[in-house]
Amino acid sequence: MKKFILIDNLLDGIGGHCYEYAVQVLESAKRSGYTAILAAHKKFPYTEEVFEVRRLYPLKEEYFLKNWIFRKVAQTPIFTLLEVFRKKKPPFFARFDETQKKSPLRLSLRILPKIFLFGLNRVDVRIRIFFFIRQTKALLDQVQPTHEDIFFVPNATLGVLNSLYQVFQRQGEPKGTWHILLRWDFVQDSSEFRKLRKYIKMIAYKIGKSRVFFYTDTQELTHQYKNKTGFLFETLPIPIRVQNLVDLQKDKESQKRSKDSRGFRIVFLGEARDEKGFGLLQEIISNLLEHFSEEEIFITVQSYSLASVVSDSIKSTMRFFKERVRGQRRNFLLKESPLSTIEYQNLILESDLILLPYCPSKYSHRSSGALIDALAYGKPVLVRDRSWLSEELKRQLSQIPSTELGNWGPADFSFDSDCLEEFINKVKRIILYSQEVKAIFSRIGAQVRSINDPDSLVERLKTNAKNRGVFNS
Repeated sequence: MKKFILIDNLLDGIGGHCYEYAVQVLESAKRSGYTAILAAHKKFPYTEEVFEVRRLYPLKEEYFLKNWIFRKVAQTPIFTLLEVFRKKKPPFFARFDETQKKSPLRLSLRILPKIFLFGLNRVDVRIRIFFFIRQTKALLDQVQPTHEDIFFVPNATLGVLNSLYQVFQRQGEPKGTWHILLRWDFVQDSSEFRKLRKYIKMIAYKIGKSRVFFYTDTQELTHQYKNKTGFLFETLPIPIRVQNLVDLQKDKESQKRSKDSRGFRIVFLGEARDEKGFGLLQEIISNLLEHFSEEEIFITVQSYSLASVVSDSIKSTMRFFKERVRGQRRNFLLKESPLSTIEYQNLILESDLILLPYCPSKYSHRSSGALIDALAYGKPVLVRDRSWLSEELKRQLSQIPSTELGNWGPADFSFDSDCLEEFINKVKRIILYSQEVKAIFSRIGAQVRSINDPDSLVERLKTNAKNRGVFNS
């Protein structure tokens, strides 16, 4: 029987966009008559899914060796003592610091750690590539691919591309078609594009141009990648559970019970990461709690983090929530654990406004699954200016007749992080005219659901493979 194999070496748990993405695509492949197989991290839990799971890949962290060493060093007493001296600088050490600024010893102490870290990073890369190659070869030995099989890699990085090429070089010409999705924004780094072009070229010539396909999931990234690499890219839809969303939206009684008269519900959707704008939440939520009473709004923050090394701004925001907000305000809820599919759906379903302050520099061309999910439910959102999220919202609003939009436009649903007074005014207006806003986003929900269907994604992969003659070989 023909097989559909989705490879995500970082997927190690249920919940989150990557998990939802994999489930939706594999369920669609199963409906299309394929044996659906997920190749995931070794820690992926045992769940009752409709697809097979191969738990293969042992590494998750990008710089696991460096992070492991730093964690061990940070636990030692000498490190704690050095941190105290670095921050407080007693007078003697401060004078020593000034006199030794240009000394060979001082220069050596500044350069040697950088050389050490550079070496650690190189070792990290080599180890990750080694394990990815070994486990992917094991996967190919297990599934015994045929020319009818489809391999889909939805979270490809430069390291994964390099590793795939080396797998193909050692295994010989692979069977089946390979579909590789790149979702990262390299706009500021031309060296990244040179590497990307090199790896794509090597893979294309090794597999054969008729059996490898490259994709992004935004028009902006597709245009960027085409121009920078000279290779053909296509734009895939961002899959959502269309039927599930429609069914859930019809359950009005369930919504009514869950709201429990808690006022206007504002939800932060995302992980506790800098790129998600989590560090901004301390100031944003402080302003919200200052301007609105406990009866007017209820705030829920999704705050789990899968990262082993957390930035100072994330730590500070988490401390603020735990020590100064949670337990002291009845209209605040902190969700620190990953959410199951049902919990994630319910969180969106029960919300009145979804806050997505994602970093514009990180999301200038890159997609946000959380935004697509929110829009698919027909939920109003607030996003930051000059990001892919604000541009996508603008595109969706532009498809609605001006007679239905009234006095609302894209600027009413985006904000500048440097002007939080304007942000508060926008929240107030959305609350005041919530019925008008809900009608607009309900229309957007229908548009988004019609486009981002997992069946259409799988059909695109099948069509590409058939058009190149692979299935007829």
